[in-house]
Amino acid sequence: MHHHHHHLEVLFQGPHMDEVIVNNISYHVGDWALLRNQNDPQKPIVGQIFRLWKTPDGKQWLNACWYYRPEQTVHRVDRLFYKNEVMKTGQYRDHLVSNLVGKCYVIHFTRYQRGNPDMKLEGPLFVCEFRYNESDKIFNKIRTWKACLPEEIRDLDEATIPVNGRKFFKYPSPIRHLLPANATPHDRVPEPTMGSPDAPPLVGAVYMRPKMQRDDLGEYATSDDCPRYIIRPNDSPEEGQVDIETGTITTNTPTANA
Repeated sequence: MHHHHHHLEVLFQGPHMDEVIVNNISYHVGDWALLRNQNDPQKPIVGQIFRLWKTPDGKQWLNACWYYRPEQTVHRVDRLFYKNEVMKTGQYRDHLVSNLVGKCYVIHFTRYQRGNPDMKLEGPLFVCEFRYNESDKIFNKIRTWKACLPEEIRDLDEATIPVNGRKFFKYPSPIRHLLPANATPHDRVPEPTMGSPDAPPLVGAVYMRPKMQRDDLGEYATSDDCPRYIIRPNDSPEEGQVDIETGTITTNTPTANA
């Protein structure tokens, strides 16, 4: 399923590069980067660099796996999202290196539950728990984060500073207002609104479904139950240290991790 193993393509590619430098910032395979989004310059594409190479005309290229923001996906109108959440897609896209606008960092939710990345972050921090399937509009929990990463960095140790008792606020869908007035729980799953083919959707879409009986991951606002590590919009907040930037609260009671 990895679109970056097109063997034919390698014949036309120039030599691989270890590093590119843009605006005095150095990028390597495995780095998380923000890329110019032709559909919305205010929302650069979150991506991870899988390859760097040079073509005979001297141009420098990169291939990145795209991560979508909530408003770029199609989801149930009652779906909830973490602060700064992104979803891994199956899009592995080529960009000119000049499309790089800065660095960022994506942390796997399971690791973020345990603590903070032990490194100096360059640029914004995003959190990822789900893989998003664009054809089926389905969100699947990522069990094995290593499998999502380029082989070159798969075995690097990700150092974490432990944080005990951290809980996560979840927020309503930023596009819930797009639900049609006459929506019913049996409508077809809608399609996103596409813009430039070289960018994520202009905007996703929302639809209604009946309440989930089991919501083990705290994905929906309408469910009766919710994991202990998630605080939904209508749940009463707990005592603790609230961080609005990251949408987290560090409670004084250690919580059992999922």
